[in-house]
Amino acid sequence: MKKVVSLFAIVALGVSAYVFFSKDSKIEVEKETPVTKEAKKEIEKKKAAQSARVIKAKSLNTDKNIEAKMEGWDAKFDEIESAWNDKTKKLFLEEFGLEEKMYKEYKKMKVGLDNDKVRAFESFHKEMEAKYGASYSYNPTEQERQFEKDIKTKYDEVLKKRIGEKHFIRYLEVRDRFNQDLMEKQDPEEGVILMDF
Repeated sequence: MKKVVSLFAIVALGVSAYVFFSKDSKIEVEKETPVTKEAKKEIEKKKAAQSARVIKAKSLNTDKNIEAKMEGWDAKFDEIESAWNDKTKKLFLEEFGLEEKMYKEYKKMKVGLDNDKVRAFESFHKEMEAKYGASYSYNPTEQERQFEKDIKTKYDEVLKKRIGEKHFIRYLEVRDRFNQDLMEKQDPEEGVILMDF
């Protein structure tokens, strides 16, 4: 289920990129202003770059490309999640010196968070489908983002109580560093996968 939500978010990102980059915006130069050769070259570069972005966005959004991208994102997500699981296991068991039981509780909480997010999304989807029909278009709302953030905050608070504030602060440091490394390695134009718990 979490893969479906992740994949849906990626498709929404791709559609948004297509819409953003396909807008016609032209650079206009007044006839009365003398234009230097350097300025003309700069204008041509900007037009060429814009055209390239539009062509790239259009080519990324074919059914075949979207399906291939989804498969690639699935594999990428699995790889990142595996690396995160290894890192948290080492953190909980070796650095914190906690019992295996506590790490297994953390893993159950992670699954619970994913399930709660999926249920929230499904509920939102059913509500929107009832309101606008089966072919409504999806744009995440601030309210929906806040609801997801509230769910995550509750899980963070429970984890903090179970492992202690000192360990929780260290856990956040490790998670933030892990996500920072991911942001540096991934292309923001393609989308970025981060670990939230």
